[in-house]
Amino acid sequence: MPTIRTTCTRDCPDMCAVLAQVEDDRLVKLEGDPAHPTTRGFLCKKTYQYPSRVYSSQRILHPLKRSKSGWTRITWEEALDTLARVMTDLKAQDGPLAVLHYQSAGSMGLLKALNSRFFNLWGGMTEATGSLCSGAGIAGQLRSYGAIRSHAPADLLHSRTIVIWGRNPVVTNIHMLPLLKAAKERGATVVVVDPRRSETVKYADQHVALKPGGDAYLAIGLAQSLLKQGLVDEAFLTSATAYFAEFQGLLERVDPQTVLDKTGMEAAAIDALARLYGTQRPGSIHLGMGPQRWIAGAGVFQLIDALAAMTGNIGVPGGGVNYSSRLPSLIDQSWLADHRAAVKRFVLRPTIGRDLLETSDPPIRLAWICGANPVTQALNSDLVREALARTECCVVSDIYLTDTAQYAHLFLPTTTFLEEEDLVVTDWWNTYFSYVRPTIPPCGEARSDLAIFQSLADRLGFGAEMVGSAGEWIARLIAPMQGYGITLERLRAEGWVQHPLAVDVPFADREFATRSGKFEFLRHWDESFQPSEGYPLYLITAKTNTRLNSQILDKDRGLLPSARVHPQILAAAGLSEGEEAVVESIYGSMHVRVRADGQQRRDTIFTDQGAWLSPGGTPNQLTGNLLSEQGRLGAYNQVSVRLQRRKTGVGG
Repeated sequence: MPTIRTTCTRDCPDMCAVLAQVEDDRLVKLEGDPAHPTTRGFLCKKTYQYPSRVYSSQRILHPLKRSKSGWTRITWEEALDTLARVMTDLKAQDGPLAVLHYQSAGSMGLLKALNSRFFNLWGGMTEATGSLCSGAGIAGQLRSYGAIRSHAPADLLHSRTIVIWGRNPVVTNIHMLPLLKAAKERGATVVVVDPRRSETVKYADQHVALKPGGDAYLAIGLAQSLLKQGLVDEAFLTSATAYFAEFQGLLERVDPQTVLDKTGMEAAAIDALARLYGTQRPGSIHLGMGPQRWIAGAGVFQLIDALAAMTGNIGVPGGGVNYSSRLPSLIDQSWLADHRAAVKRFVLRPTIGRDLLETSDPPIRLAWICGANPVTQALNSDLVREALARTECCVVSDIYLTDTAQYAHLFLPTTTFLEEEDLVVTDWWNTYFSYVRPTIPPCGEARSDLAIFQSLADRLGFGAEMVGSAGEWIARLIAPMQGYGITLERLRAEGWVQHPLAVDVPFADREFATRSGKFEFLRHWDESFQPSEGYPLYLITAKTNTRLNSQILDKDRGLLPSARVHPQILAAAGLSEGEEAVVESIYGSMHVRVRADGQQRRDTIFTDQGAWLSPGGTPNQLTGNLLSEQGRLGAYNQVSVRLQRRKTGVGG
């Protein structure tokens, strides 16, 4: 049975090297490629299950057009002719800004960037920007270091203390787990900081069940304790940091009792954790996305970064505050043709519902959504639905009729990563450029995004500027890499090549890209969050090992979302294990099936991220339109809720 080497392009830091077993042009099985130095021969559960998505009976394999009577199958010619006519008319009437291009991370393939080339060549567009996942943390670490860098994955083996803060690698970064186990075997102490008792806790020596929203105050308390116990690296502070005196003033203005109230912790526990991190060096901190999903999320990360600077755990093997990496791009950006857009404006991905309704002069009349499901993933799902319902024409490119696709007028079936050629150059944990080889022919009439936009460009008069096979476009985009000996031919032959600018230990030279050239401490902090009156519970959503964001398996799609709560919360609401209930915020509500979990906090409801609207609803029906102060991230955690019995006769 032929085995074909390729790479998963989905929104995940691991970017797994995949071996696809194929028989008679049909995918039989996916396995991990044991030759890859980072992903090392195994996949996450989500990728092992991916063939069921490729061959799902619910997958749409031909274009659809929606009318008042429902969906109708149409040809590609009709779909593209219709789009060309609509876009030409809109451009003549209102200009290109009347068209929205909303693209997200359904695929991290390099060639998806050419979608923007199409709209730039057309003359411009309204472009969706901003972050659904990581923007506030990125903004915070840029202020600390001037650049976004993490240690090489294997450098974890040098850590003696490992703090996994708001991160759940068992589910979201599975290839970190063997390294974590090996570090423990070498004597490292592992601490998990998370309001939820996540799957990773069983691999830890200690679980800090932090009060939601208390991350900043835990960092402040630890910094206060490090100073009190004399566990700071004076030499590093003097030679490599700026604004430490101002940071000390910040710490002095925060009452230690406030720290205890905001974290829900005892002073002795904070002192013990500070002593561990400050003495058992080197210590590494590994941040997830949860701590920055607040209005002040960037500041939260700066406060946590400060702990590494205070203890000299920066620029040393086994150290660092590891969140993501953004190594210098080696892509020829000129091919995106930004200079060809006569006009361009921006709206935000997280608040797309509000922005669509408020944007005028001209209003958005056509929305084209690629690799995204904003109805479930953006803030305030009900407002997103209202906005899309008002749009004259909505186009969705996807493989399923998602919640967002239900508001489309045209549905265009796309290929999966197993059916197209591409390249992954994302480097936020796995720092290898990885080749994506097609393993099977496109199913049905599915087409790649590149093929769709090329055909439409032909109809709009600039087809010659979109011409090229996938391989030809990859070669054009990576031409600057030739100076490092990286070519398409080499990538095809070897499968992956490490980013030539990747280093195992960033900032080892103590040179930072900040204005001062040093690590810069946060100088001001005054944010806190309290639940709204009448809504006493915090809401925490988490990713699961059965789906990636809203990519739900067919067998799970009809299930009512679950909410895991402490038995005391159930008793207070008059509910029993397994009952249907309603979770409400000041913004909206969703229906859930409650599950009792005595190991979780008594002030928090935990539910899964990415649930579809049917049968019960999605957590983002509970969120407003709040953004982080820096990074243009949706402040998804900045909401409180209440749990109530489901009223008789209420629909799903």
